[in-house]
Amino acid sequence: MFFWRALAQQVIVDGGVVPLTAAQASVFWQQRSRAAALGARASQPEAEDADKSVLDARVKDQRRRADFARIKQPAHWVGYRLQPDRIVFWEARMGADASAPCGRAAGGR
Repeated sequence: MFFWRALAQQVIVDGGVVPLTAAQASVFWQQRSRAAALGARASQPEAEDADKSVLDARVKDQRRRADFARIKQPAHWVGYRLQPDRIVFWEARMGADASAPCGRAAGGR
C-alpha cells in the first residue's frame, strides 16, 4: 500500500515479486542516483546497524574512496520487480463513505 497524504489517496497493489536477472539489475543500478549507489555500497546486508552513525560513516568512506569515478555495483546488490495482479486506487471522501475505490486495474502477469 502506498499513501499520498497531499492527494488524500492511496494505492493498494497485490501481486508477486520476482528477482531481476543480473543484466536487468545492472541496468537498474546504472540509473540510480550517486547518493543511492553510495548508500548501497556502504550497506552490509548481513548486518543490522542499530546505530545510523555506523552507516553514515560507511557512506562517507565510500564517498571518499569513490571520488568522482563510476560507482561499481556491489556483488550483493540485486533488484526486484513487482508483478501486480490487482491495483486499487482509493481516495478520501468526507461523510459516511470515508474512503472509496476510485478505480481498479486487474490483470495477469
